[in-house]
Amino acid sequence: MPEFLLYAQRSAIKRITLGDNSEETLPLTGLRNAIAIDFEYSDNCVYWADITLDHIKRAYLDGSGNS
Repeated sequence: MPEFLLYAQRSAIKRITLGDNSEETLPLTGLRNAIAIDFEYSDNCVYWADITLDHIKRAYLDGSGNS
């Protein structure tokens, strides 16, 4: 997997692939006010805090397992 950077834009989490600078929005649903993201490399899971919902959420990079 190429190196990438994840960042939150409140209603979306985006990935920039380093090298070619391509950008894509992760296929996640239910984001209202996402901040403070983290990534678990071994499972390809992204975690974020949603301050509107007052929850910590998790999903795989492909959008599955969104909880």
